[in-house]
Amino acid sequence: MTPFWYPADPRPVVAFLSVPERGAEKLCFVLGALLASLRLRAPFFFYHKEAARKLGAVPEYTMAAGLDLPLARLQEHGFVFAQQAGSHHEPDENEETQPGVILARLKAVGAPRAVVLLNVPDDAGASAAAYDNIAQELIAAGQREGLLVTVSVREVVEPLGAAFGGWLEVKEAVACLDCRGPSDLEELLLSVAAEALLLTGKAGDVDSARSAAGAALASGEPRKRFEQYLAAEGASLKAFRTMLASETIWATTVDCGTQEEGVITRCDAALVREIVRDLESGPGVGGLDQLAKIGEPFGPGCTMARIHAGSQDAAERAADRLHLAFSSTEEDVSPGQRQLRIHRPFVR
Repeated sequence: MTPFWYPADPRPVVAFLSVPERGAEKLCFVLGALLASLRLRAPFFFYHKEAARKLGAVPEYTMAAGLDLPLARLQEHGFVFAQQAGSHHEPDENEETQPGVILARLKAVGAPRAVVLLNVPDDAGASAAAYDNIAQELIAAGQREGLLVTVSVREVVEPLGAAFGGWLEVKEAVACLDCRGPSDLEELLLSVAAEALLLTGKAGDVDSARSAAGAALASGEPRKRFEQYLAAEGASLKAFRTMLASETIWATTVDCGTQEEGVITRCDAALVREIVRDLESGPGVGGLDQLAKIGEPFGPGCTMARIHAGSQDAAERAADRLHLAFSSTEEDVSPGQRQLRIHRPFVR
């Protein structure tokens, strides 16, 4: 049996894991505050250092470390973001999808229940059906260890949300907490939150779970909880709110447009990540926002993305590559969101 070491509390504990982990940090930022508002306790222990780096863009914020402090944060705020103890070896994305690796991470977190998001890249060699098999194997392995695991399989046809790069992702997460975020991010958020409510017995069916999650998000409580959490971690809320009110904090901001006309059919998530990585490694850091989504029309005067960079040269290099990330057609296409395939544990 997994050693559950969380203090007794009427708020059930449910962990969340995104596989691969990179790229889903902003979902975690919003989800933690929402689950806490739904009277759950949600520990987020990250293997990779991306979450700490992105939240580190918040002035004076420092991610909780060790063991005692994260548990204290969890009890006080209902969620916690921390680096997973003992994560000396960071698995690559192929390793991350192995059921044994996922199960080991869940056992290390110690929560009795978990929602796992399996992200299937659109260029993955394995089919989505193979990921469905991984989901079933993980559920069965979890039950043998005394863990209840729900797995959502998501086909990644475009980047999640419209902002990429440390501060821009935090800013987009806050917009989502204010019910002003991208529709695909909010849709995924509510779906995962609903599964957490079902898994913990806080809702009896999907419709009521979705309704409860949506009402909690609209109440404004998750936004308040998020700021309270940042303050507890040492963040300056005054500086944080000033940054949120600023249109940009970089030396150069460039709208990346096109003279062609059509409808976007694809956005290469891997290439977008590479462009953002290069922007973040340059002077003044940077990132992208206002990224166009699949199904959106574009043409002269339309923005495919807005580039934030420390220099004009860096912005121009990013713009040259960004055009390669998009494919288009002259015909109408459906938006890029795909239905999640949910695998739930059998509970007697």
